[in-house]
Amino acid sequence: MRTRQEIMLHQAILHITAPESVEIYPNNRFDVLKDKVLIARYGGECYVMAMLAVGHIDICVEYSLQPYDIIL
Repeated sequence: MRTRQEIMLHQAILHITAPESVEIYPNNRFDVLKDKVLIARYGGECYVMAMLAVGHIDICVEYSLQPYDIIL
């Protein structure tokens, strides 16, 4: 496994669980980050972590990660 290397922010693929989770923290300026990346994708936590680990995405934003999401 290998993450993508030397990716500029405007080339990055951003992944977040769901757009609704952004509303929990209205002062986080997620909209600024989203506007600077190539694409924003949405989906499940465990899948996202694997995608990040193998270099299919570059940034993962998770507002509600729980121990059961990562503990085997």
